[in-house]
Amino acid sequence: MAVRTSCIALMLLLTGGVASAEPIRPGGTRWSGVDFLYGTINTSSERLDLFGLTLEGGMHTDTRFGYVLRLPILHSRGDFAPTVLGNLTAGTNAVILRHDGSFITRWWLTGDVSFPTAGSSGQGLTTSSAHAVLWIPDPGLYAPDTWTFRGGTHLTLDNRRWRAGISVDTQFLIGDDNTDVRVVGAVDGEVSLWRALGAYASVITSVELSANNGDEDMLTATQVGVIIHTAELSRLRLYAYVPVDSSYRNELEARGLVMSFTTTF
Repeated sequence: MAVRTSCIALMLLLTGGVASAEPIRPGGTRWSGVDFLYGTINTSSERLDLFGLTLEGGMHTDTRFGYVLRLPILHSRGDFAPTVLGNLTAGTNAVILRHDGSFITRWWLTGDVSFPTAGSSGQGLTTSSAHAVLWIPDPGLYAPDTWTFRGGTHLTLDNRRWRAGISVDTQFLIGDDNTDVRVVGAVDGEVSLWRALGAYASVITSVELSANNGDEDMLTATQVGVIIHTAELSRLRLYAYVPVDSSYRNELEARGLVMSFTTTF
């Protein structure tokens, strides 16, 4: 299915891949963040508790070009307890349109590559493979022995009390013995509730164009949570991650929680 590497086939005997992190928001000079991820998933032999920490940082230039680096650190708790790196990711984005009126409209393009730095041997293989299956929006951040190339377009409307966004990304996952092509679409929104508190929700669908017969070629996940603006240019986002496909609900019993903190300075 999503990342048909031999390690996943050996580990999961099931078919069934935080959200990719948001690109640098235009307007800031420097940008940094950290994502804390927790999830659970069934394998063929046990249930794994998965923990992730993604460090992110970047900058946005006066010419509307931005740069970003991401480094996931992965851990699993079960019969195995290794801590390994995910796939180091470097990317760029370019603001095509920004209009400040009744609504702030932003349209930008993104592109990045994930290098195959994830754990790919021994117990680390189990950890990185499980993360790749659990997190549907972007398994290329975690999949072992896999290069991932991405390109996407993003559009947001913002009137300061609510924000709505839509994005489409194409992902090319290149492993030792296979190449997968995915199109990932997302619709998300935020609304201010009270002072510094807001609500957040998104629906993400991943379509694997290279799926073989018998593989599941469309997966969907929802994310629902709250946003706390801790300062003028900083915010904390806490949300539940719930895959909605039957194989994820009934067999893998996969679900997760994400806490994300970002600041622009």
